[in-house]
Order: sequence, then structure tokens, then C-alpha cells
Amino acid sequence: MNPRSELALYGDVRAWLLGYLRGIHPRAEIAAYDTHHVQLSAFLFQERLHESFPAYAAYEIKVDITGVIRSGSFTSLAFVECKIGPITLRDVGQLLGYSLVAQPELSFLISPCGLSGRLTTLLLTLGRSDILTYGKGLIIQTATWNWGRKGIDLPSLVPKGGHVPRSRRS
Repeated sequence: MNPRSELALYGDVRAWLLGYLRGIHPRAEIAAYDTHHVQLSAFLFQERLHESFPAYAAYEIKVDITGVIRSGSFTSLAFVECKIGPITLRDVGQLLGYSLVAQPELSFLISPCGLSGRLTTLLLTLGRSDILTYGKGLIIQTATWNWGRKGIDLPSLVPKGGHVPRSRRS
């Protein structure tokens, strides 16, 4: 496997997501999985999580990394899509579709190359971060992956501001 391939990102990204979710949900049961090879509907059924997601059978999507957050009777998901090249509008469209279908609490699109020039223009210069929205208070976040630190570069996060956990939303 090429050490700079998309597949090579999955292990480190899964570990990063696990730590990130534990940081924002310290009392919850947290897990993160490499799910690039399986449809989300099948994954949720295999992990006996399907009862928490009534529409799970319609989740005919393959998300690279899926996080699971369980707190009491509440279960939510987190998605990370990994790209090896610059993040494009097409990549946003892919994750936007996945996120509209399954409504994860968090949705990240990451790449070691960051945003493409055109997507940078659209999101930052023209201020069109609305294209990242997939529900009330739900927005895809893009970030540059740092191979050396095995995490995202926080200054690269678009849009700025971060995440409000569902359990704390009004």
C-alpha cells in the first residue's frame, strides 16, 4: 500500500476521530470504525445499532470512517470522508449527500492537500459556506490532514467555529 494513499489515511484518521469524539463527549461511549468497504446500513445492522436509526435500511452509502456516540438511550454518528488530493466541490457533494441521508452529528471532509483553489474561492472568498449545510445546526467541516501529527490542522478548518453536540443544542 502506498504510504500516501487514501487507504493509508484510514487508520490514523480513525484514531484521530476517536480522540476528538472523546474530547467533546467525555461521558459517552465512543467508537470509530473504518467503514469504507461496507454500506452504512449493513454496518449499523452488524453492530446492532440499527434500532437507533429507524431509516437505516435506506443508508446505501459507504462512508470512509464512521464514529458512533452513545449516551444513555441517545446514539448519533460522525462521518469522515478522506481524500488524497485537494478537496473539490464534487467531494463536498458526495459527503453532503451522505450527510443529508443519515444526518450525522459531525461530518468532516479531510485531505492532506486541503481545499482546491476553486473550492477555496467559493467557500472563503465568496463566503458560500451555506453549501456545507445539511440540517439545522449541521454543517460539513473541511480540514487539511497533517501526516506528521496524525491529525487535522485546526487553522485549516472551514468553516471556522467548530461543533455543537446535539445533546447541547436547543
